[in-house]
Amino acid sequence: MKSVGKATVVAGIAACALTAISVPDVSAGGFAVREQSTELQGMSFAGAAAGSIGLGSMYFNPATITQHDGLVSDSNLAFIIASSEAKGATATTFGGVSLNGLGIGGSSENIGSGILGDVAPVPASYYSYQWNEMIYLGLSLNAPYGLETKSGAYVGGPHGYKSRITNIVATPTVGLKLSEQLSVAAGVQVSYLDGRLTTAFPGTQATLTEVEGDDFGVGFVAGLTFDLTEHTTVGVGFRSEMEHTLKGSFFTATVPTTTRMTADVTLPAQATVSVSHQLNEQFKVAASAEWTDWSTLQSLIIQTTALGNITQTFDWQDGWFFSLGGEYAYTDALTLRAGVAYELTPVTDLNRGPRVPDDDRVWVSVGGTYDWSDWITLHGAYTHIFVKDGNVNLPATPLVPSLTASFEQSVDIVSIGATLKW
Repeated sequence: MKSVGKATVVAGIAACALTAISVPDVSAGGFAVREQSTELQGMSFAGAAAGSIGLGSMYFNPATITQHDGLVSDSNLAFIIASSEAKGATATTFGGVSLNGLGIGGSSENIGSGILGDVAPVPASYYSYQWNEMIYLGLSLNAPYGLETKSGAYVGGPHGYKSRITNIVATPTVGLKLSEQLSVAAGVQVSYLDGRLTTAFPGTQATLTEVEGDDFGVGFVAGLTFDLTEHTTVGVGFRSEMEHTLKGSFFTATVPTTTRMTADVTLPAQATVSVSHQLNEQFKVAASAEWTDWSTLQSLIIQTTALGNITQTFDWQDGWFFSLGGEYAYTDALTLRAGVAYELTPVTDLNRGPRVPDDDRVWVSVGGTYDWSDWITLHGAYTHIFVKDGNVNLPATPLVPSLTASFEQSVDIVSIGATLKW
C-alpha cells in the first residue's frame, strides 16, 4: 500500500471529495460547527493549531500537514444531539394584546413552549500527501457552519419557526517544511452556502414568511508551526472570512406573494493559537485560544424585488473559545484523552432570538485512539456542553409581536473517526 503513484493519489483524493460532498445536508444545533476532528474533540480542541493530535488539525492550522509523512487520510463523523426548550414564553402585539390570553400557544402546562434542535450528523475528511522532503499537498472537506431548528406551534413562531443553514467547504492546501523547527502552509477555501429561514403565524405551524437562497464564495487559510524545543510546539492558524450573496426567493402569506431576493452574508474569519507540550513518553498537555470575528454579523438585509428591503438585526460581538486538555498513552496501542473548554457566545442579550438562543458554554470531553494495525487507527470521543439559559426579550413591532422566554439548552456530541496510512 505504500507504493502509490502520484497520479493515483490525485485520483483517489478526487473520488473521496465527491463522496464527501454527496453527504446529505450538514446541520447542527448552532451556527458555528467546531466538531471537525474526533481526536481533537476528545481534548475539547486543546492544541488544535499545534498539531501532533491527528490530521484534523489541518482545519485549524494548515501547517500541521507537514507532521504527517507519506499518504494519509482521516475521516470523521460527529453526531450533535442538541435541544432547546422555550420556558414561560409570552407574546404581546404592538397594540398591547396578549397572545397567551387569546389561548395561542396551548394549555397552561405548555403555553409558549417549543422544542428546537435534533440529532445532526457532521462529516469531516482530510487527505495529505508528502510530495518530497519539503512539500506537502492536502485537501480538507468540512461543514464549518450549519443550523437546523424546528419548533412546535407556540407564540414565538413569528420570530423563528424553522431554520436551515448548510455550508460545505473544500480547501486544497500546500505546506512547506522550511526547517526541522518551522513549517508554513496556505490554501484556498471554496465555500457553498445554502439557507432557508421560515416564520409561522403565532400558535400554528402555518408559514408566515420564508426566505431561501444559495451561493458560492471563496476565501483562504494560512498558518505556521514552530518547535520551541524538542518537546514543545506552538501553532497559529487563520481562516479568512467568506462573502456570499445569497440569491433565491422570498414568500410572505400576508400579501400573499413570492418574489426574488438577494442577501449579503459574510461568514466570519477565525484565528487559533495553540501550544502542545510532551511531558514524558506517556503524557502530553495542550492549550488553545480561538477568536471568531462574529462582529461582522450586525444585520441581515434581504433585498426583494416586490417588497423592498427587510432587515433582521443581530449586533453580534466577537466569539472566544479557550481550552485545556491532555492525552495519556495507556499502552502502545491505546491513547486516552480529556479536556475542558469555556466558550463566550457572540450573541448579545439585547438581540438574542429563538433561532440561536445561545449563551456562554462549558465543554467537558473525553476520547481515545486505538491503533488497530500499522495502517489503521480508530478514534472515538464524547462531549457534553453545559449552556447557560438563553433569555429572549424581543420587543413588539407593528408587524411582529414581542417574545419573552427562557431557553433551556442541552448539547451532547458523539464522534467517531479513522485514520489510514496508505
